[in-house]
Amino acid sequence: MICAEASALPDLMRTTSHVYKELSAGRQVPRATLRWVIREAGLQGVFKPIRRTHGADAVKDIILAFEYELNFGLVR
Repeated sequence: MICAEASALPDLMRTTSHVYKELSAGRQVPRATLRWVIREAGLQGVFKPIRRTHGADAVKDIILAFEYELNFGLVR
């Protein structure tokens, strides 16, 4: 969802796409990269249209998925 809403933000879109591909392939992603994606998405207002379209629970689910990866997932 972040990629879909970040089309006008090339750095965020590129980084989010890279994170998705790496995690999908079972490879590790630096902790700082995951933190940057969440922080940048918030600062750039990416969560606002997601919230309008899918509701607040969708935004919470996205953030919880990133938090899970930060705490228990494939991060270094």
